[in-house]
Amino acid sequence: MNIDTINALIAAVTSLLVALLSHMLIRQKERKQLLERENVSLSRNYINPMRFMLAENYYRIKEIVDESDKHGKNRKILMIEDASEILDKNESWFAEDGCYLLSSCYITGCLLAYMEKIRGGAPFFQMSGQKDTQLIGLINRIVIDFSSGLNIYYVIQMDIGRHFCINETGEVISYKEFCQWIRDEKNFKWYKSLIDYYLRIGRGEHENALQLLEHIKQLSGFLDNMVKGGDSIRQKLMAECDGKEKS
Repeated sequence: MNIDTINALIAAVTSLLVALLSHMLIRQKERKQLLERENVSLSRNYINPMRFMLAENYYRIKEIVDESDKHGKNRKILMIEDASEILDKNESWFAEDGCYLLSSCYITGCLLAYMEKIRGGAPFFQMSGQKDTQLIGLINRIVIDFSSGLNIYYVIQMDIGRHFCINETGEVISYKEFCQWIRDEKNFKWYKSLIDYYLRIGRGEHENALQLLEHIKQLSGFLDNMVKGGDSIRQKLMAECDGKEKS
């Protein structure tokens, strides 16, 4: 084999290797871009909405607990004695006297919706290490908190979460839609345990709520770290504190 043939073979092999390497680098870049797009979608449609709702639920539950600790009960939420009384209330009541109670139920319903979305989508999330398992484990602690002692059983949580979901982009039903739905007696029974829960902590029966608050904080911190964001709960508490000082 003469030198020209050898040089031609070397050139051909080099070209082939360069082409293969270029193809591998392009594929790697495409996979990286796809993963980045998926992570953006994951954060926008799942993680950030849940971070927001965890902070909202933490603040609301803590506010009810703190008020009932201070005064023996939270009068603002105890506008009714029994959950079934809402069936006799007119639409204005839900926007006025009953708003604190029903909006508390509403933001918890939104949280259950995002938890249900993540449980359904977690197998498809691209997470490093064991983060997907950790995420589901932290969610399950909150599920157990609602089920154990609070009597909002797992299947009820699932149904509430699915009813609140409008679509896969992270949207949920509005507060007005929720109030219209729950005033129907055949729908009300599925939410009775959620209303009863808030009435109980408003009366000072909040032993289980303290554990729930701790688990909400743990899940919130995990999600904050996932998206490299700030402390969602701390930011919420600071914003509410500033708002009260200015009012």
